[in-house]
Amino acid sequence: KNLSKVDVQRAKASVPHDRDSILALIEQAPGFQNFNRCVVNYLQTWMLDSSETYLRGALQDGGGSQDHITLLKFCQNVNKLLRNVGQLDRAADIIEQALRASERSGGVETADQASLLRQLGILRRKQKHLDAAEVAFAESQRISEQIGVLGTSDGALLLLNRGIVSIEKGDLQNARSMLSQAKSLANEAGVHDTNVGALIFRYSGRLARLLGDYSLAAEEIARAEQIYKKTESLDTPCAANVYFEFGELKRTQRDFEGALSSYQQGLDIQERLGVVDGMDGKAFVSAIEEVKLQLVEL
Repeated sequence: KNLSKVDVQRAKASVPHDRDSILALIEQAPGFQNFNRCVVNYLQTWMLDSSETYLRGALQDGGGSQDHITLLKFCQNVNKLLRNVGQLDRAADIIEQALRASERSGGVETADQASLLRQLGILRRKQKHLDAAEVAFAESQRISEQIGVLGTSDGALLLLNRGIVSIEKGDLQNARSMLSQAKSLANEAGVHDTNVGALIFRYSGRLARLLGDYSLAAEEIARAEQIYKKTESLDTPCAANVYFEFGELKRTQRDFEGALSSYQQGLDIQERLGVVDGMDGKAFVSAIEEVKLQLVEL
C-alpha cells in the first residue's frame, strides 16, 4: 500500500537548484508518472526477491530464530505479494513448502494448516485449476470444522472462496449458498464491516449481476467500496477490483462510458501500486480495450 505514495515531485534535495534541474529532466522524459512506476517496480522486485530468499531459508531450517506464528504470517504476506504481481507459480511453491514444514513440525490438523490450505486453494483458483482449488478448500474446511475454528474471519474467507469457485464453474445456486454462509460467519465473527466483509460484498455483487439482479449488484458493490473508504484501504489491489465490478455491471447495462470510467479508476490504483502486470491488472487493460471498441461501434 505504501508504494502507492511514491511521488518524485515530493522528493527533497540538499540543494534546491539540483532538485529543480532533476525534476525538469524527469518531466521531459520519461515523465513523472512513468518515473514513479519504475521506482515502484524496482522497490517491489527488490522486496519480493529479498523476502522470498529469506523465507525459503527459514522454512528449510524449521524457522530458525523466528517463532512459528511470525513465520506463518510472513509466509502469507510474501504469498499475497507474489499473487498481486501475478507470480502464481512462485507463490504456490512457497505455500507448498510451508505446508511441508508445518507437517514436519507435527501441525497436520491445525488452524495454521487450514489457513495454508486456503491460501493454496486461492492460488489454484487463480491458476484456473478449479478442481484442485476445491480439493484444497474442502480439506481446509474439514480441518477448520474438526478443530472448531470455522466461525472466524478465516472461515468466512474460506466459504467465500468456495463460493467464488462455484461462480467460476457456473454453479450460481451453490455460490449463493456459500456466499450467504460466508456473510453469516462474517457477522458472527464481527468482521462484516472490515475488509473481509468488503470482499464478500464485492463477490455478492458479482453473483447478483450474473443472476440478473442489477439493483442488488449495485448495492453490494457500493457497500464494498464504502468499507474500503471507511478502513482507508482504497489504495489496495482488493479495492481496485471493486471498480472492476462496477465496470462489469455498467458494461452489462450498456453504460459503456460509465464502465470505462470505473475500469480506469481501478487501473489507476493498480498502476500506483505497481501491480498492473498481474492478472487483475491485465484484466483491467483488456476490459478497457474492449469497451473502447464497443464505444466506437455505437
